[in-house]
Amino acid sequence: MGFKTDWSKYAAHSMIMKPKAPQYGNTQLGIAMTKALATLDDREKAGKIKPANANAYKGKIDSLKPLIGVDEDSGLLQVAQIIGSINRAL
Repeated sequence: MGFKTDWSKYAAHSMIMKPKAPQYGNTQLGIAMTKALATLDDREKAGKIKPANANAYKGKIDSLKPLIGVDEDSGLLQVAQIIGSINRAL
């Protein structure tokens, strides 16, 4: 028999800094990249994708930053493909 403690109430006093979610902006590509990261985080927390694979997908998503505001159409296509591959990942 164990006790479950809600450690989130101690987060403000923790010395370990949690990384913030990256902000990609309010363009269509930025919103799609944020959605892709949210989908990836949900699947990783559910245990449906391995952390190593999740880091690879995060790298792919982050590599699209230079396309924000420049070449949105090709970036949107790439993000859609990344989201599709995240959803198919086992």
